[in-house]
Amino acid sequence: MRRPRPVPMSAPPAPACSTPGNCGSVSDMVRRTRRESMATREGILNAAEWSFRTHGVSATTMAAIAARAGCTRGAVYWHFPDQQALLQAVIARGLPLLSPRLTEELATRQRDWLGVLQATLRRFLDDVEADPHALSVLEIVLHRCEFTGSLGQACLTVCAQEEAQVLQAFEQFFDQAQRQGELRPERSPATCASLLLLMVLGIWKARFLHNPLRPFTPDAHGALQMVFEVWRGAAAAAPEAGGPRRCELYAPPRRR
Repeated sequence: MRRPRPVPMSAPPAPACSTPGNCGSVSDMVRRTRRESMATREGILNAAEWSFRTHGVSATTMAAIAARAGCTRGAVYWHFPDQQALLQAVIARGLPLLSPRLTEELATRQRDWLGVLQATLRRFLDDVEADPHALSVLEIVLHRCEFTGSLGQACLTVCAQEEAQVLQAFEQFFDQAQRQGELRPERSPATCASLLLLMVLGIWKARFLHNPLRPFTPDAHGALQMVFEVWRGAAAAAPEAGGPRRCELYAPPRRR
C-alpha cells in the first residue's frame, strides 16, 4: 500500500529580529564590510595606476598589483575579472574629460566664443595639473600603453571617443565665432578645430616627455594665448575694399 505523498509547504518567513541591539550590530557589520570592500577596491586601483604608470601596461601583472596593494590575487580578481577591466576602471576614474565642459558652454549663448573657449581650456589645464590621478592616467594613455591587443584597444576606444567629441565641440565654437565676426569668413572652422586639438594633445605629450615633475601650464597658457591672438587678429585684419591689407606683424627691412 502506497504512502500518500507529503504536501509541499511554503518556507516560513524569516523571523523578525527580536533583539534590537543585535539587529543594529548586524547592520553595522554590513556597512563596515561594505566600507572595507570599497577601501580594498580603491587600494587596488591606486596600485594599478602606479604600476601602469611606472612599468607600463604590458609589463604589469595582476600579481604585482596585488603585492603593491597589500592584498591577495584573489581579492584583485574578486573586484576585477581581468587586467582589461582593471585598466578600464583606472582610466574611467582618472581620465580628465574636456568634452562635458565644452558641451555645457555651447548650451549657453556666448558673446565672445573664442574668449570662452580659451578660458575653458585654461581652467581645464589648471584642474588637470592639480589632480594626481588625472596626470597619472594621461601619462598612462599617452606614453605607457601599447595600442595592441585587448588592453590597447580598451584604452584606444575611450581616447578615440573623447577626441571625437572634443573635435566636434571645437568646430562648433569656431563656427559660432565665425558667425559673429570673430573669425574671418575664409577660415575653416574644421581646420581651426583640428589645429587646436592637435595643440592640446601636443601640450600633454610634451609635458610628460620633457619633465613630468615640472608643471607645464605656464608654457601651455602662453602658447594658447598666442594662437588665440592670431585667430582674433585674423578677423580684425580682414582685407579692405581698397585692396589687400599688409600684415601688421611684418615690418619690411628699410632700404639704405
